[in-house]
Amino acid sequence: MEEERKVRVAITKSDDYDDQQKKHDLEHFLTPKQKKRPTFQKIELTKWLKPILFAIVLGLVFGAGLMYFFSDYTADDPTGSEGQPVSNVTNDDESNDAEGKSNFAIGEQQFQLIQYGIFSSTDNAEEHVTSIQQTYDVPAIYVENEGQYFVVGGYITSSEQESQSIEWLENRGLVRLEDFLVKNWQLPAVKMQVSENDQSWLEAGEALIDNFSKGDFQQWVQEMPGRFESNPYAARLTQLINESGDRFMDEKTMQLSLAFFLAELS
Repeated sequence: MEEERKVRVAITKSDDYDDQQKKHDLEHFLTPKQKKRPTFQKIELTKWLKPILFAIVLGLVFGAGLMYFFSDYTADDPTGSEGQPVSNVTNDDESNDAEGKSNFAIGEQQFQLIQYGIFSSTDNAEEHVTSIQQTYDVPAIYVENEGQYFVVGGYITSSEQESQSIEWLENRGLVRLEDFLVKNWQLPAVKMQVSENDQSWLEAGEALIDNFSKGDFQQWVQEMPGRFESNPYAARLTQLINESGDRFMDEKTMQLSLAFFLAELS
């Protein structure tokens, strides 16, 4: 009995071993194979390699495009200087620099003039100027002072000139203190920085105020530099030359207009 039990136990163990062996064989074929994971270093290289390569290629393409784009903006050489820098300074700028700057100055001017009327608007002042010219053949201009417009004429610097002016006007039918009066006037000092050429021209005009000659005055106006043509009295200078003669009050009124022109430079 004992030997029979041992034989059965041995057979049973043998059967169990065979079953386990078969089970292990099936697991070998049915269990999915696990792939071997790459190392950390290989993962990092793969992760960053593509972006780096893409950035390099993109930079090369973008840089080449910029070089091509800005190469079209190379200025043509208008003087055939073969790539040498071209100066932006014009001949006028060079001449101004060469001329340098000078100070032009006129002291305060005090004199007398003939006043024909005073108005609150330019329209009324212009109308009265035209009336005097047409009715009495007397030259006149209007000037602005503190918001009022004065119709005036004559540049008087002595009692003798005052007497001559009054007599000249009365001989044409004007009545003193009714149609005109003698008035004191003052113009401010002028100081400005100008080129040497402009200074010579302005000084010639200043000299004409005291030593007037219509011929010299006309030439002086014709030589007026462009920068002074915007002066409000510039057009009146030309107008007086065209409309006036060589009479006493004609010249005195041209002198007066010249004084106001120079005073307006300040």
